[in-house]
Amino acid sequence: MVAGIGIDLIEIHRVRESIERNGERFLEKLFTPSEIAFCSSKADPAQHYAARFAAKEAIYKSAPPDCQKYLQWQTVEIITLPNGAPEVQFLNEGQNLAKMGYYIKISLTHNKDTAACSAVCLQYSETSQMTNNSHNVE
Repeated sequence: MVAGIGIDLIEIHRVRESIERNGERFLEKLFTPSEIAFCSSKADPAQHYAARFAAKEAIYKSAPPDCQKYLQWQTVEIITLPNGAPEVQFLNEGQNLAKMGYYIKISLTHNKDTAACSAVCLQYSETSQMTNNSHNVE
């Protein structure tokens, strides 16, 4: 069942300027060590940081209001699967969403100027089995 949807769009130059102005302090506040390692390995890191920033904003918007308190910058991690698809992982108190039966699917896109993400928060029905635990990291 769809519990919520969210979307976010950001101009990449804003993220690039924040990185230039605030450096590691900015990155460590908003991104997990794994996200920093992934984005920093790319030819244009700001483009990938911007996509993950948009993802975290869209994810927050998609979550039911009573669950948003569990979503902080460091409790949501965007990973890239071997096939290139992005996946949301909940960390620490963010795992409460998974425990409540929610999972979030995202789609990322970017061009040279902007990055965007759409997010759909889904809730397992009481009759379905929760067989995919890949949305949790312990």
